[in-house]
Amino acid sequence: MHSLAVETVDTLIIGAGVIGLACARELAKNNSKTVCVLEQNARSGEEISSHNSGVIHAGIYYPKHFLKSKLCIEGNRLLYQYAKEKGIPYQQTGKLIVASNAQRAALTSLYQQSQNNGVSALSWLEKDELRKREPNVQADIAIYSASTGIIDAAALVAQLEIDACAFGANVLFNHKVNTIEAVNGGYQVTVNNEFIVRCRCLVNAAGLSATALANKEQTYFAKGHYYSYQHAAPFTHLIYPLPEENQQGLGIHSTLDFNGQVQFGPDVVFQSTPNYRFDESRKEHFIQAIQRYYPGLHIDKLKPGQAGVRPKLSQEGAAAKDFQISCEKQGKARLVNLLGLESPGLTASLAIGKHVNYLLNE
Repeated sequence: MHSLAVETVDTLIIGAGVIGLACARELAKNNSKTVCVLEQNARSGEEISSHNSGVIHAGIYYPKHFLKSKLCIEGNRLLYQYAKEKGIPYQQTGKLIVASNAQRAALTSLYQQSQNNGVSALSWLEKDELRKREPNVQADIAIYSASTGIIDAAALVAQLEIDACAFGANVLFNHKVNTIEAVNGGYQVTVNNEFIVRCRCLVNAAGLSATALANKEQTYFAKGHYYSYQHAAPFTHLIYPLPEENQQGLGIHSTLDFNGQVQFGPDVVFQSTPNYRFDESRKEHFIQAIQRYYPGLHIDKLKPGQAGVRPKLSQEGAAAKDFQISCEKQGKARLVNLLGLESPGLTASLAIGKHVNYLLNE
């Protein structure tokens, strides 16, 4: 058996999604060492980063001690600032989490939690004020989050890649990492089963593949479908129901694109292996969920849109888990694993980059 060729870099990042690129940008900007990103697809952001609703979240849903809450709140501020600075399309649309009087206790609990988390620009709306804002919504009460919005995820990925490369990082495509192994003074990865890259610092930001590479947690894959609404937009805000039990999803909600068109989703369908095929049998489930807050839905205008897959660390029916961000130390060498980075990962991406930079240099 012939030996594989060996390359050496200081810092290696696996995955050129929004989080891997945010890490590359931050590390290249703050470090004179070589930074290299390996991406298995032909271009950046082909998986989780390009199959989502592009929402900039406020940090409402998770307990205060969760990294999801801390990094989302910090990431919200950083992302708006970055989008303004770089000219990335975004809109601070605001969001309404709507509920019936029978759900008042649950919505009150969510409102108190979001205040405990330090989420800014929140207000409580009773029915009259809600109706003024969104006359087509059927609900009795709502939480209004002014700091929620939307961003062009593809433009964000492209800009992060441009910035990372401008700071000296290299981003290599069609480079699939097969294995990770600790070696003296650092780590080595096998790439395309053809060659080895050795590094002092390694960041596993491989998204759907991250847990398999880390050989630690188990990943459960949750597909989410989105239906587009081929009709004049009935809302000017993002409209969300109360989150699903155990917060496995945020409920089938209404988001907007930059043309003012509405899409509904995502649902949560667990699967054994990731695939992006659209299952049109989900339509009736969508109709029932949407009509709870939008009885005026034109069913015939609901058309199949995209599907995405999220990596979850908890199985179907179990409570949602926090992001798992760990740092393994070996002298001056470091390995950071980023596991279970589903929503609000896009919102938190710049804050995650800063957090990873801290872990590699502490």
